[in-house]
Amino acid sequence: MARSLRIEFPGAIYHVMVRGNARADLFTEDEERAWFLDRLAELIETFNIRLYLFVLMTTHLHLVIETPNANLSKFMQRLLTGYCHYFNRRHNRRGHVTEGRYKAKLVAGDKYLLRLTRYVHLNPIFTASTENLDLPERIRLLRTYPWSSYPSYIGIKPTLDFVDYGPMLGYMAGNLKKQQVGYRQFVELDLSSPDEEFIKALHESPLCIGEEGFRAWVEDSYKKLEETQEDVEHAGFRRIGVNISLDDIVSSIQKVFQVDYEHLRLHRSATPFRGIAAMLLCKYGGMSLQEVADWLGLRSGSTVSYQIKRAQEHISKNKKLEKKVNELVDSLNM
Repeated sequence: MARSLRIEFPGAIYHVMVRGNARADLFTEDEERAWFLDRLAELIETFNIRLYLFVLMTTHLHLVIETPNANLSKFMQRLLTGYCHYFNRRHNRRGHVTEGRYKAKLVAGDKYLLRLTRYVHLNPIFTASTENLDLPERIRLLRTYPWSSYPSYIGIKPTLDFVDYGPMLGYMAGNLKKQQVGYRQFVELDLSSPDEEFIKALHESPLCIGEEGFRAWVEDSYKKLEETQEDVEHAGFRRIGVNISLDDIVSSIQKVFQVDYEHLRLHRSATPFRGIAAMLLCKYGGMSLQEVADWLGLRSGSTVSYQIKRAQEHISKNKKLEKKVNELVDSLNM
């Protein structure tokens, strides 16, 4: 089964969800959540992202974001790769931290977006540990959950510089204080009177959240993107609108070429495998030449560019190597 593609365009809004690998914890301590939020705030500025809300649970996280520059894949690749490296260093481990690829559903604006923020903000009290609590206790937990934008939306905590509150609070009438009260009432009303219509809309499509016309447009765009991908991949190893994690690419290289992780990453004798790795990390992983240089322990992106060129020359002259590379690309497509 091919990895899902990303439909990207200026102003696209997404509900992003990331889970821990094999249902393991994505965050084991508050220090990790704090690191993630610091990194998130930094990259929001770097990539010109509008973050409408966040909720960090133990096993997963939710973001609702807008991408004025049509750069979801690059933003998420940088965010999750950075967190993976941090988490693995912290726990002295290797391997996957997140489960497969993150989910990112396109969201229609207006009523669907506002109702989505309510659904996501309620996540902290939709857990097995809270289902038997009475309503006042659930509301108390919701309002005080520290790893959510909700407390700052309703005025219990100060606003955060990296969260864009304006569009959601703008749906509420009055000054800021009245808007905060209005949003709180809007969200917490769902605890006693669930929005069944929205829950149904949430599960209508694996690609998006919106009315029938919006869903049809997204599905048609996705089919066209798949067709484009097939044409381009035959032309030479590129994928459109999709990034694969560094871990997935490196694991595939290790499996196909039987090369040790540290040997691949740090030893010059691993050429041309290092050049092949660089090529795939750039073309499939969405990494810049300098990011690949940092990972390979090289000083500059120009050195990476040279290694990629050398690897391509090796591939063109060695049928056995070409076959192995094709096998590697096929494994990434599974």
